[in-house]
Amino acid sequence: MRIKPSITAGFVCVLTIVLLSDSSVAEDQHQTSTRGDSTATIGFSQPVELEGIVIRASRIPLTVLKIPAAATVIDLDRRTMSAITSSREIVADLPGLRAYPAGNRWGQSHIDVRGFAGGGQAEYLKVTYDGIPINRVASGLVNWSTLDPDELSRIEAVTGPASAQFGDFGFGGMVALSSSWLPSEKQARLSMSYGSDDAVGLSGQLTRNFEKGRANLFFTRRDSDGFRHHSLFEAEKIAFKFQRNLTPGSSISGLFAYAHTDEELPGAVTEDQLAADRSDAARDFTGELAPDRSEYKDVIAGLAADFSLADGYELDIQTYLTSSDGDKTVTLTAPVDAEPKLLTLGAEASLGLKTQLWGHPLQMVTGSAFEYGRLEADWTEYAGGSDRGVIISSGTGRRTVAAWYVHSLYYPLERLSLSLGLRMDHTKSEFDEGEGMVGRDPANDTNEHTSVSPKVAVGLELAPTVAAFASVSGAFKSPTLLHLYDSPPYAAGPEYKLISNGSLEPQKGTCYEVGAKLINPTTKATATCYYYDITNEIDFDMTANSYDNIGKSRHQGVELSLWKEVAPVLSVEATLAVNSATFRGGDNNGNQINGVPRYRYGFGLTVAPFTDGFIGIRANGQSDQWLDEANDRKLDDFLTVALTAGYQFRSFNAGLRLDNLFDREYSYDGYVGLMGESRFYPALPRSVMVTVSRML
Repeated sequence: MRIKPSITAGFVCVLTIVLLSDSSVAEDQHQTSTRGDSTATIGFSQPVELEGIVIRASRIPLTVLKIPAAATVIDLDRRTMSAITSSREIVADLPGLRAYPAGNRWGQSHIDVRGFAGGGQAEYLKVTYDGIPINRVASGLVNWSTLDPDELSRIEAVTGPASAQFGDFGFGGMVALSSSWLPSEKQARLSMSYGSDDAVGLSGQLTRNFEKGRANLFFTRRDSDGFRHHSLFEAEKIAFKFQRNLTPGSSISGLFAYAHTDEELPGAVTEDQLAADRSDAARDFTGELAPDRSEYKDVIAGLAADFSLADGYELDIQTYLTSSDGDKTVTLTAPVDAEPKLLTLGAEASLGLKTQLWGHPLQMVTGSAFEYGRLEADWTEYAGGSDRGVIISSGTGRRTVAAWYVHSLYYPLERLSLSLGLRMDHTKSEFDEGEGMVGRDPANDTNEHTSVSPKVAVGLELAPTVAAFASVSGAFKSPTLLHLYDSPPYAAGPEYKLISNGSLEPQKGTCYEVGAKLINPTTKATATCYYYDITNEIDFDMTANSYDNIGKSRHQGVELSLWKEVAPVLSVEATLAVNSATFRGGDNNGNQINGVPRYRYGFGLTVAPFTDGFIGIRANGQSDQWLDEANDRKLDDFLTVALTAGYQFRSFNAGLRLDNLFDREYSYDGYVGLMGESRFYPALPRSVMVTVSRML
């Protein structure tokens, strides 16, 4: 039997972590064992101790150290948040993830996880907001522009296949966002931001505590001109949530949120345009201006109840609804209008158990989930203004998912855990064709399959502050409604064609993972090595101008992160992600998958000369990224520097963020256009943002 190369490398990772745990670990064993695990760091903040808090981005809640996976928790305190201007900046610091804006600093962002991207048309990351899934049913995308960092208190992330726990949207990982509550002694907060490109942000929060519960109201408004032509952004959001204790160990909670975003997406520019003016908006091959525009009204609503039952049982029930009403002008492929309407209804129930097996602790959870999604599609020729043009295609798409899962965690030895999991998903996607020139094969208007995702993981506590893990798991990604039926049409002579493909098969894979963690009050270090074997990878086929199962691929890499308190007033951070994502077979065998950087790295330094303030600097870079599958068109490597500072005075917090300190001109992503031209997304120039907030 041949051992996977990443598994061999994994033992080196584990050894590195063990060597980092110096003699101070032994001296502090008793103290640290009672503290619980700490968060990972973000940006330039000092980590906050998490007394007894566990990760819930996993079916069986565990502390960061004990979960047998690559897990990260970020606890967002007010001082830290004073230097963070968008949720994208938080996600971008998570190991294994890459986040980049589509246009405006505050606008829509695309998320890559371990080289699984989707070209901005899909995401491979399951995201929940206070437990409610917020991936859009048509594509899996998340509207990150509706998430103000001021409304978040914690971010939990588990990278690696989460399909065995959370279904196909979790192919690359899981991120759980938790909204904030104000401290009990404070009941209101106001925050205001102002920065480059006339960026103005205003947010407020009100919390009321009652005898058996609490309620919270949050609102925000943000506007920005954007640094590029045709990159205006406007957004407003209001969210209300409540929590009420029913009996000891039982509670009910609810959430309602409404958000409206309106933004222009200036698109990718050609090499000549980039050289002339990086702030220019995209133009098509005829020279016509070609920015996209997107307006959405989003609603999120959910209700959850937790019940502690007799004999160690716990029952969790959740129902939710999300909807998006969109109005889009798309000029990437052709000047067309779209009015997508999305609706998702879901419910889930799970039963947990804590007991003993042969005298050793055993935890189990089993449950079932059901989700129904609906897409009303309508594509018309662009007529300008409020007029609607001739219908190109229309119809109604539906996606239904029924799932059952079971997971267990057993400790055969005090410091050794064995985790077993299994999930079965039945996914059915359909499309009822309306009027218009659609060019579809009616035989492909139904896409149905059943997928089974197993997982086996082993965790080992080497010391009270050091742990290692290894796992093997299956993963699958169903083709989305957009992949199958509703992609933007493009003009092919006098007719229109779709890049959708109704005959797509699910993308499947097996992931091997090994890693180690060191968590103590002065050092936080993680090392993870992974190896994916992928079949039927879904991507865009340039030769056919449509989505296709491009065949086999391999994603393997190493993720390293370190935070170290060198002195009481000085800390350093370092991150490195190596991702060899390559094609297997065909003309591009062994080539790096286009759009996936092979190397990403960062280094940070934070100085806190006094308790109430800090100054930080961080450098981030990436290299070895190609625009094309043949690896003939290489994106320029880049390294940028950012500066942050924060200060707290009584009930006031002030923050400063200066991005791209040396005003480096570079592109963070790109692709090959329909006419064979290279196109690039220029990055933000030097920009500044100042934030002031006050607790009332």
